[in-house]
Amino acid sequence: MSGIYPGRPTCTWQREHLELLEGQLDEVVTPFGKQAEAFAGERGVKIVIKMHPGQVVYNTRGVLRLREIAGPNIGANFDLSHIF
Repeated sequence: MSGIYPGRPTCTWQREHLELLEGQLDEVVTPFGKQAEAFAGERGVKIVIKMHPGQVVYNTRGVLRLREIAGPNIGANFDLSHIF
């Protein structure tokens, strides 16, 4: 997946970016997410991420996809300061 691309784009309006994002989800996010979810579940805690533009999870759709991959112990911080 990394090939000639030094970064990992998350904006998917170009087809090749969508392919890179899918690769990143498969190769990086899925293994890490499952491991993090298991770690949290064993300890009875939740893991909260902060969504941010330019990251794999930056909107509601991304959070829901991450929860499908990793499970219910993964969630997102709702930063009220971003409303302003």
